[in-house]
Amino acid sequence: MKKNLKHLLALCLTLALVFSLAACGQKADETPNDAQNDQQTEQEEFAPASYSIAALKGPTAMGLVKLMKDSESGETTGNEYTFTLAGSADEVTPALLKGELDMACVPANLAAVLYNKTEGEIEVLAVNTLGVLYIVENGESVQSLADLKGKTVVAAGKGSTPEYALRYLLTENGIDPDNDVTIDWKSEHSECVAALASGQASVALLPQPFVTVAQSKIEGLRMALDLTKEWDALDNGSSLITGVIVARREVVEANPAAVNEFLKEYAASVDYVNANTADAAALIGEYGIVDATVAEKALPYCQTHKMPIVVCTTGLSEELQLKVVQLSRSVPVFKSANMSMGINVLAELCKRASAVLGINYDIEIVEQHHHNKLDAPSGTALMLADAINEQNDGAYHYVYDRSSVRQKRDPKEIGISAVRGGSIVGDHEVLFCGPDEVITLRHTAYSRSIFANGAVNAAVYLAKKEPGLYDMGDLIAAL
Repeated sequence: MKKNLKHLLALCLTLALVFSLAACGQKADETPNDAQNDQQTEQEEFAPASYSIAALKGPTAMGLVKLMKDSESGETTGNEYTFTLAGSADEVTPALLKGELDMACVPANLAAVLYNKTEGEIEVLAVNTLGVLYIVENGESVQSLADLKGKTVVAAGKGSTPEYALRYLLTENGIDPDNDVTIDWKSEHSECVAALASGQASVALLPQPFVTVAQSKIEGLRMALDLTKEWDALDNGSSLITGVIVARREVVEANPAAVNEFLKEYAASVDYVNANTADAAALIGEYGIVDATVAEKALPYCQTHKMPIVVCTTGLSEELQLKVVQLSRSVPVFKSANMSMGINVLAELCKRASAVLGINYDIEIVEQHHHNKLDAPSGTALMLADAINEQNDGAYHYVYDRSSVRQKRDPKEIGISAVRGGSIVGDHEVLFCGPDEVITLRHTAYSRSIFANGAVNAAVYLAKKEPGLYDMGDLIAAL
């Protein structure tokens, strides 16, 4: 694993500073000595600032880990930082626009969109990621971009840099991305890995570190095409820029010296990660940037030290799921796919309602999420349906689309509907529709902090427990 990490870190991480800050450049009418004196004065007048920074789990966050650790230890040069790791760009954008974040590491195309939509109020500070996109294959049929013709490629990142890069490369190589290739868009890169592992797909578009994660799970999976090399082969005078760091203009203008200091510390962090692979890998695991890998490393440690563990990672392999069960025989283990206390209370209420109301009440589930969510129905909607079904010994089947058939509703079906719009974080409504009355149970999420709160509550609950496998149902019952 360390060997793979060393390879990918060398490929992934760069920090090319965009010297657009007033404090960074030399004025046209300045002599070198004047510029040096100005720089010295600026350094003397440097006033530390506090910044809230978000990064996506991937190469950009990997480059930040040393700075994140230094910040926690109080070893930065004066600035104070609060870091947030996000699973997707749509988690970051609203917070940035609302002023809840000062800076964010985002896909390059999103930076352009934000700059245009805010009329320059969100600006680029640096390029932090070049390339790191690959076509991987469980087979040997793909040797060139031309070999993708007629194939299905699973991918995540629709509407962002991965899509634009792939479409551009296909087009430039004489392949129609709309007709010659089928692109099966998933909501997350982990879903692409799962599709490869299950055999549902043989070709995927993946960035690092997900390529490394996939190769650790799937024997024989190879990097068929390096999209950076394919881009460079076009000789178009540009580089495949995949990630940048942006900031709110008002933050930059308020204290350009402090922002410049952050960029220096960020660059130093990237240099450290590239030069210290083993230590960097440990930090990457510590911050959970590669979830499944981190979990796999954590389980043996917890067993050795008899340490309780909270597992809120999804997408674990069957082998790792078995290890979780085995671990619970010697240490307390808390496992839940959804750490929201409210959602899990809702699931318990649904169980109780179905037990009391019985089969005479029709059950409908309506879930609502933001317009960037690709999968439907949501995993949480299915979790609620499963909870009801478990209460009723599997009596129900699920119906997602009634437009294709004309028939009376089956009393033993649960209808599940999906709404996608705006910036809805998550809304789940369960309706029990009976004779002359409707009982509605509903949960609305206004931010993703509820999941962190649930994890903390789980840890407190687990601290004094005996070995065993616990979940949110156990926690709720104990309250």
